[in-house]
Amino acid sequence: TEAHAAIPEPHVYADILHAVDCIEQGTPPLVSGEHGAHVVEIIEKGYLAARTGHTQVLESRF
Repeated sequence: TEAHAAIPEPHVYADILHAVDCIEQGTPPLVSGEHGAHVVEIIEKGYLAARTGHTQVLESRF
């Protein structure tokens, strides 16, 4: 819809639709939850490093 096309980050809408498709069709998602959590940690640690000026250690591994 036009409202969804106007989302500032349209990939989020695409990700949600992919999740819905996986649930409806019983297929595995393209990316695991573990992988997604690792990516989120990278982003959060990047922001923390920028804010503090210190290198951050990642806890997760993928």
